[in-house]
Amino acid sequence: MKPPILIGENISFSPEFYAHLDKLSNSFVIVTDSTVKKLYAKDLERRLRSRGHTVKTFHFKGGETSKNRETKAHLEDQMIKNGIHRDFVMIALGGGVVTDLAGYIAATFLRGLKLINMPTSLVGMVDASHGGKNGINTDVGKNLIGSFYIPSLIVVDPMFLRTLPDEEMKNGLSEMIKHSLVSDSNLFTELYNSPEYYRTPLILRSIEIKYSIIGKDLLDRGLRNLLNFGHSIGHAIELTSNYQVGHGLAVAMGIMTECRLSKELSKEDLQQIDSIFEKYNYPLFLPENVTKEGIYKTLLFDKKAMHGTINCTFLSKIGTSYLERIDPNAMEYAIDWMFKRFGPPHYAENFNHALVD
Repeated sequence: MKPPILIGENISFSPEFYAHLDKLSNSFVIVTDSTVKKLYAKDLERRLRSRGHTVKTFHFKGGETSKNRETKAHLEDQMIKNGIHRDFVMIALGGGVVTDLAGYIAATFLRGLKLINMPTSLVGMVDASHGGKNGINTDVGKNLIGSFYIPSLIVVDPMFLRTLPDEEMKNGLSEMIKHSLVSDSNLFTELYNSPEYYRTPLILRSIEIKYSIIGKDLLDRGLRNLLNFGHSIGHAIELTSNYQVGHGLAVAMGIMTECRLSKELSKEDLQQIDSIFEKYNYPLFLPENVTKEGIYKTLLFDKKAMHGTINCTFLSKIGTSYLERIDPNAMEYAIDWMFKRFGPPHYAENFNHALVD
């Protein structure tokens, strides 16, 4: 269920790291994106070759729009042409897009290659590389095609964060905030008060929260839906904006919006949740191409949608959550609130509800 996890600054240069690799195979295939290839993949390939390993590296154009059927097929074709066989272990070196895409290929190529996740982004370190979920996007929804496939090893090295731009760091921070809201009020307090939220102990705490939930529901049949807090609306924003809105910003708006569905949540908690995103200067807005109609249409194809409703995460307070199906009228209210709060000024003119926090 929970694979071996190596975590720590420069752990990817340690004897412990190489000892794990030597046990797994003598042949490795690195899958990465165009940015990470230049920053880290060439060096990793050189280090592995120096130890006598066979290494092949394949890359694709970075970004969420590459996480699709076409990219998957292109990488698979390249692997076939280069003679990748079942003795190869795949190393997914990159952010969440890389680990999602490479994990899906590993799960299906030759009916399964062993997989090592080496996340180079904060979102990958605290969320995307853990739990076995992987997949690709389609025109109608995110991650609609994929599998569950547990890696043989996960390597979390905060050294990689040194080259990340601020927006990429916010992608990860949004996931850490999500984990704290559904399960750990103390972590929320630490994230609120600590500008160094990317410290190893806080990364580790976020990882532990995720495993405490997926350990009870690996295949996402119930409890694991708690980890989708903010993501139903967040994914809809990403897709309908054609990924103009980054993942972390979309999830932040999704969290704040879905909080409005939680009637038990106090005004003080609501204000504190809103203010943590303000504290870290999240530039939250909906571009013109995001419409209510587009959001509703996308929500219908959400993986958690059943019979016209969505299994939604509710907060009774910060750090305590539960699941409940939400009716369309309540979701309409929340989306109206979202457009009033984050949309262009003209969107605020025609709402069906008096929106009050």
